[in-house]
Amino acid sequence: MTDSAPVHLPNSPQGFQSLSEALGALPVILGVFLGAPLIAGDQEHGTAQLVTTQSVPRRRWLAAKLIGCLSVVLVSTVVLGALFTWWWEPYREVLPVDWMQGEVFDATGPMPAALSLFLTTCGIAIGMLLRRVLPAMMVTFLFSVAAELAWSQFRDRLATPRLFTYPLNADSPAFLDQAVEHDRWIGTADGQLFGWGTCAEQTERATNACIKEHGIVNNVVEYFGYDQMAGMQWTGTGLLLGGTTVVAVFILWWATRRPL
Repeated sequence: MTDSAPVHLPNSPQGFQSLSEALGALPVILGVFLGAPLIAGDQEHGTAQLVTTQSVPRRRWLAAKLIGCLSVVLVSTVVLGALFTWWWEPYREVLPVDWMQGEVFDATGPMPAALSLFLTTCGIAIGMLLRRVLPAMMVTFLFSVAAELAWSQFRDRLATPRLFTYPLNADSPAFLDQAVEHDRWIGTADGQLFGWGTCAEQTERATNACIKEHGIVNNVVEYFGYDQMAGMQWTGTGLLLGGTTVVAVFILWWATRRPL
């Protein structure tokens, strides 16, 4: 009986980092270079004013531009997101980034499309309001960076973390290896919780005395399970698509009440 051939791992930490960073930057790039100039370019060069004097209604012309632009964004980011998910999924356990970090969470499933649609639509709105391409691109870039930073702080609110209790001196359960730890305590049998460092004394004897004094018998972990990832992504997608819809409606509303 011969030994089986070693499994070749096509993913490397460096390759993963490069691809995830590129996909993470894509929503900002689309917002700056595709969204911001879409209407601002026509306004700056007078094309918008010319078009609105023709027989085509202003709202129809604007809706066609929005639909065309956002359709390109949707198709391209759905494909890229699906490919990256397919590439990442088999090797997620050996790559150095947990699934809730932006490098994975925002680059897999529906998230690239949702973020790209939102930032591109915001870029279109910013361009329409500023009416000049270069200022619109600069403001869209700053807005996009701020929006992604705010999103990173909001990500762990897309689901309710779970609690798991196990004996103080027991090994950590295997399923927690794929979970993202949110908080951790030590606790008594009746459920009283203490901070993880409560009994971090200088000697083992002092530590044991502290544990005995407080009646601490359990580890208590607050975590997000890997099985929550898809639900969190779709919840986030719904929120971002709702924001996209609001901004798109604002663009159409503004265009019918202000000269382009």
